[in-house]
Amino acid sequence: MKEKSTIIIFSILSFLLISCNAVSFQNTSNDFKWKNKKFDEEFDLKLEYNPVVVNKIISKEPVFFNLNDTVNLDVKYKIKSTLEKKFKKRNINFVEKNEITLSIDTLVFQEYAETKSVYSNGEVEYLDVSEQDFFKFEIVGKIKSNKKTETISARKEHSTDPRESYTISGVIVKDGINANADKMIENTINEFSYRTYEKLK
Repeated sequence: MKEKSTIIIFSILSFLLISCNAVSFQNTSNDFKWKNKKFDEEFDLKLEYNPVVVNKIISKEPVFFNLNDTVNLDVKYKIKSTLEKKFKKRNINFVEKNEITLSIDTLVFQEYAETKSVYSNGEVEYLDVSEQDFFKFEIVGKIKSNKKTETISARKEHSTDPRESYTISGVIVKDGINANADKMIENTINEFSYRTYEKLK
């Protein structure tokens, strides 16, 4: 009986947290998806890190970045050090010289907003106009050797979708408003490291 009560309380709290947008599943690490996907022995790879950084933060009130266009985003979000960390987990070491090279060519940081008409959960009553914020991060690179060159990329996209609150009728809330840019970027780089590992195998 006590166990059943605990499950019910947990379910109610989870529903309230999601309804109030206090949590976002975008903040969950994706490390578990490719756990132990690594080389048995150390693999050396030369890193060429000189990407073109595409910065398209055009929201008037950025939700994900809260930065201006003058900020160097690849430095702010520690892209290079995160790459080194994620590749190290796959037993891949970046070295000064090697016949196989990984070049990081492009980093895309994008955030923008669009207006959206919001209706009641039954979609019968018009409530108001709200902003839907969009986020995108993409990393593009190449594995180069004497034999061939292959392109690798990974991308994460997310939007905060306005809707009527599940708990308070007529109140507009946004799904995913607490999504974290740092975690989404980290997850994208982790996926990129996995895609690279697959190609190198």
